Amino acid sequence: MAAERSRLDAQLRLLASFRAPSIAALRAAHGQIDVPVRLVLGTSDGIFPIAKSRAMKDQFAGPVDIVEIVEIVGAKGFLH
Repeated sequence: MAAERSRLDAQLRLLASFRAPSIAALRAAHGQIDVPVRLVLGTSDGIFPIAKSRAMKDQFAGPVDIVEIVEIVGAKGFLH
């Protein structure tokens, strides 16, 4: 139980560190990325839901080749 609480506390600290202006700037930053991108998604991710992550792929610059979206069953946020 203590280990679960510790993991939860770490996740909450990470989320608290996100700043709205930085998050809002991601769409513009993605638009400047013109190299192949691979999105790795966890099916149980409560922070980055798959549907929103799939929609995000259209934010990247024109010549980007999204080579693959990998779904890892049971994985959650920051699985990498």
